[in-house]
Amino acid sequence: MTAEPEATGNSEPQAPDTSPSSTAEGTDAEPASTTTATDTKPGSTAEGTDAEPGSATASTDAEPSSVIADTRPSGDAQPQPSDSQPQSSDGTQPQPSDDAQLQTSDDAQPQPSAAPPADTVESATGSDAAVPQIHTETGRFDGTGSGIAWRAWLPDSPARAVIVLVHGVAEHSGRYVHVGQRLAAADFAVYALDHIGHGKSAGSKANIESMDGAADNVAAMLDIATREHPGVPRFLIGHSMGSLIVLHLATRAPVDVTGIVLSAPPLDISAGNAVQRALAPVLTRLTPNLGVLQLDSSQISRDPAVRRAYDNDPLVYRGKLPARTTTEILNTTVLVKGRLAELTVPLLVLHGTADAVAAPSSTDLIEQGAGSTDLTAIRYEGLYHEIFNEPEQDKVLGDVVDWLETHVTGN
Repeated sequence: MTAEPEATGNSEPQAPDTSPSSTAEGTDAEPASTTTATDTKPGSTAEGTDAEPGSATASTDAEPSSVIADTRPSGDAQPQPSDSQPQSSDGTQPQPSDDAQLQTSDDAQPQPSAAPPADTVESATGSDAAVPQIHTETGRFDGTGSGIAWRAWLPDSPARAVIVLVHGVAEHSGRYVHVGQRLAAADFAVYALDHIGHGKSAGSKANIESMDGAADNVAAMLDIATREHPGVPRFLIGHSMGSLIVLHLATRAPVDVTGIVLSAPPLDISAGNAVQRALAPVLTRLTPNLGVLQLDSSQISRDPAVRRAYDNDPLVYRGKLPARTTTEILNTTVLVKGRLAELTVPLLVLHGTADAVAAPSSTDLIEQGAGSTDLTAIRYEGLYHEIFNEPEQDKVLGDVVDWLETHVTGN
């Protein structure tokens, strides 16, 4: 899929807002963004995808935990802990028409209970260093399911790598503003899409339709990002169901990426009971949109502000997960577990030991079964499911940046 944007507006550099915050609809707390409009017209699909995307429009617009890290022998340096701190949490959608241009309002994010961190992007780059300037873009492409919304956090300086960030079930990409800003401040170009039925993408609420289609759309987003920033390393970062989609994409056929980061991969799912999981495959054939599994927001983060924002975000789906989505997740966990040996790219796997949604044993399965000889697993003692939205999020994001740095530079 090609991406050939034609800028029609002006782009003004800005410093990222790195103070942690939780998201409500359209309140993504992105930096007061630039407004460049482009038309992205993908023509060819990415490797391993069957999607034939059409055109896309883009407009720029508390207590410390101990960490247990296991690293397989490799030539790369072990990621070092970091001390800076952003934030967020999981969501769904109104459905835009195919020719409606996406707009974001990024000013009014609710603040978490904890005070903003002292170590902002400015201090992290040194007291005398210039604050990194980033800008945002939003848009849509016609992938599998059509009307796929996306957003990006981009450095004003040349990107050193491309990252596609893949969100979890029932949430949306707008809940990852602090993640995108942190990575863009390190000169990574970060793109994130809303899955079918999620956020601002088209589709029935929280109905993923198929994991193959979701993986195709991730590959299409990666292709768009690559065409915008050619010749740099490419990475995939997935959280929860997003991790499962990334694993499905990377194990069904080879994917040309420099590395993969998995947050709370759900290969061993704790959510729901045996009856709900047994009924889902039957119901998906009869009533695919029927709700069968309720997520508990008290299990996503220990930060009450994150939970409140999650519960009050109009783009987060708070009903029961549809039978189709539940079945696709369950079936894909079986497929991926049987194909882990095909996973040979460098891996960083992150998990909270108190995750009650995706059991920490999922990371054990990846460690034991993955074919990669460059695998780092970090377990964060006492952290819940959304490790990017826990009070210790700054250390987690610092570990991600450090690992990316070692794989971009080859040190």
